[in-house]
Amino acid sequence: MQQPREDNCRRPPHLSLPQLPIMISEFLLLMIFLEKTWFTPVGKVLDDRDKLIRDKLGAVKVRAASWAHVGVCERWRNAAACHVSERTGLS
Repeated sequence: MQQPREDNCRRPPHLSLPQLPIMISEFLLLMIFLEKTWFTPVGKVLDDRDKLIRDKLGAVKVRAASWAHVGVCERWRNAAACHVSERTGLS
């Protein structure tokens, strides 16, 4: 079995000290670019959609509570159950 060369184990391949600040600055610029052009607009769309869904859900809950108070929901359930039992022959 051949032993690995000692100098290959000491330094990472293809990386020199002057390249490191350039790579860091490229990464930071990419991060800023993606934040401004992609993540912020997509996040705004998702937040708007979430707000719309929550508003609709809240309106449905309020409407269902008022219907339950009047008894509309119970009458609708009974009518639906009668309709299903007539179609299926089950009582």
